[in-house]
Amino acid sequence: DPVLRESSRLQGAVGMSAQTTVDPADVKAGGILEALNHNMFSNGLKYSNAKLKTLDIDAETQKLIDYCSPVKHLDSGDPPICLIYTGPFSRDTDHIHHSKLGLLFKKRADAVGATCTLSVRNEPNYPNPEPNYVLKLLGLTEKDELK
Repeated sequence: DPVLRESSRLQGAVGMSAQTTVDPADVKAGGILEALNHNMFSNGLKYSNAKLKTLDIDAETQKLIDYCSPVKHLDSGDPPICLIYTGPFSRDTDHIHHSKLGLLFKKRADAVGATCTLSVRNEPNYPNPEPNYVLKLLGLTEKDELK
């Protein structure tokens, strides 16, 4: 069976306004402390928003945070990742999907040797990915047919 001979390994990923972490320390370091007001944090972690802002988190909860934060799982063996954000770094909305969390992901990916393309609207250092980015991730061209 030809399908059974094909790898199921992820070849690449594209995320739109991805929430790259649920770690309050990352959110605070990113300068978007307002994100910790979102009930996703207090409900999901069973902590008050005020307590999360102090970063007074027990070890068991930190383990859960790390497990649920994609940025904590990066390594050099990861396939290429592209993150696209519509709001610039100066935007004061989109807190849990803020482009600064994309920048955090990009910096950590670079640090561990993972390939990450970051695109942030109105940020000249992070332009749109090149045309046909996804096709190139898959090693295809416009003329290739998916079989």
